[in-house]
Amino acid sequence: MFVKGFILTQVRQITDSSQAGNIPEDWFKLAGWMPTQGYSDPNEEFWRTLVADRGKDGRNPPSYYSRACEESVFKGGLASGSVSTSDLINNERNSIITQFCRRVQAVIWNRQLIKTDLGHLGITRKGVREGDLVCILYGCSVPIILRRHMKTQILVDEEVEEDGRCGRL
Repeated sequence: MFVKGFILTQVRQITDSSQAGNIPEDWFKLAGWMPTQGYSDPNEEFWRTLVADRGKDGRNPPSYYSRACEESVFKGGLASGSVSTSDLINNERNSIITQFCRRVQAVIWNRQLIKTDLGHLGITRKGVREGDLVCILYGCSVPIILRRHMKTQILVDEEVEEDGRCGRL
């Protein structure tokens, strides 16, 4: 398979993956937002990453999601090591926080938060490693993470031999 595109940046830092849709404490550190130091507005890139920059029904996220993120952190028990979005969904009376937490769960369930060489945040599947490449492939709607693999000389020799049998050299 051949594709066209370009390398945008590399994965520089990764975090533990989200368990059951909870927001782990180390995600806040990676994002540069320390909510345990008192009320403060969340980093815009962080809350937009948590909801994949989308609101209800795939539309643009509403402006109040920033405040919902802040309230979720303070009501969701960060002192326990993560923000429990499930508890907020089941026990919170504020429908805006519930809506925000449902969206967060849909995005981060069993995913990792990463930071790139360019300082951008992203959500990825488990197994992404530092040094993996963040690429833009033409025709794809989202960036793709690829890992370089070095071919061994044996594989190169086999490919040359196979190309010779097919009449290509």
